Amino acid sequence: MKPAPLRVDFFYDVVSPYSFLAFEVLMRYKPIWNMQVRLRPFFLGGVMQATENTPPGSNPVKALYLQKDVQRLSAYFQVPLKHPSQFPVFTLTAMRALTALSMAGDETRVEAFSRALWQKLW
Repeated sequence: MKPAPLRVDFFYDVVSPYSFLAFEVLMRYKPIWNMQVRLRPFFLGGVMQATENTPPGSNPVKALYLQKDVQRLSAYFQVPLKHPSQFPVFTLTAMRALTALSMAGDETRVEAFSRALWQKLW
């Protein structure tokens, strides 16, 4: 008897390159790892503001490390991405649209739209 699939709630904002990498790995391996991935879009900028936090890219030393780290992970996981010329990007409207699709229960469109946004941004 095959075990029940592992359920994973994946919270993300398309502004995050780490979320993009994690998304692609989860989608690639979900049938192999016997997972059901529930996509949970949210607005990271709102969380940062509410917690009085700053994005790692606002610190020059962290920004440099982030770029190198994302390049390494991109090569390792074979997920092509490049740093956008203008960053950070305000994603409130995009995340609201993804949340509306998610609330409507249209996981196929949430996955496709999320990927399209990431590929356009990154």
